[in-house]
Amino acid sequence: MLHVQVVLSATMLRRTKNQTIKGKPLLVLPERIVEVVTCDFDPEEREFYNLLQERTATRLADIEAEGQLTGKSYTQVLLLLLRLRQGKQGVASLSCTS
Repeated sequence: MLHVQVVLSATMLRRTKNQTIKGKPLLVLPERIVEVVTCDFDPEEREFYNLLQERTATRLADIEAEGQLTGKSYTQVLLLLLRLRQGKQGVASLSCTS
C-alpha cells in the first residue's frame, strides 16, 4: 500500500475548486441546491427505525467506551450511519412530501 501511495503522490496533482489557471477558474460548479424532504413513518416503520436507532446508539456507546478511535472504528461509525440512512430511505420512497 505504501508503494502505491509513493507512486501516486509523485504523479498526481491535487487541485481545489478555488484554483485558477491564467486567471480563469479551474472548475466552475453550479450553485448548491438544498431541498429538505420530510417523511412520515407509519407505526411499523417507526418501530423498525427506533429499533435500528437504539442498536446504533448502543454500538456507538460501545465504540466510545473502548476509548481510542482508530481507522477501523471510524469505518464502523460510518457504516452505522449508512445503515440508519438506508433504514430511512426505505421509508422515504413510500411516503414523502416536499
